[in-house]
Amino acid sequence: MHKLKAEAVARSQCDRGVAAYLAQQHSKHTRKSVAFGLLGGLAGSTILMFWGNVPKGGIAVIPLVIGIVGGWTTGLVTQDQDDAEHEQTFIDVCSQYDEDEELAEDDVEEGEEDGGSE
Repeated sequence: MHKLKAEAVARSQCDRGVAAYLAQQHSKHTRKSVAFGLLGGLAGSTILMFWGNVPKGGIAVIPLVIGIVGGWTTGLVTQDQDDAEHEQTFIDVCSQYDEDEELAEDDVEEGEEDGGSE
């Protein structure tokens, strides 16, 4: 059952095209970068709040903001770096499903020819 669902998802992605796939990969990359920035910012803010000599409050939030903005910016700047690899993966996976569809169409056409000759 899981294999059928995965195949349906892959076919759906192939139907949407490579541009939609790349946009999805860019979004994943940006979210991952923001998550890393958030973690770094939280660590910086925590250190500043507990071990720093600054009052708790607004100043302690600065590393968090810098981490989130920095992660988001890094994600946007570097999201295109793996496009060639992602595009090749898309082509490899989708070509497998195209071959399956061509084989199924050939089987249907052969069945129609056999049925019509009787």
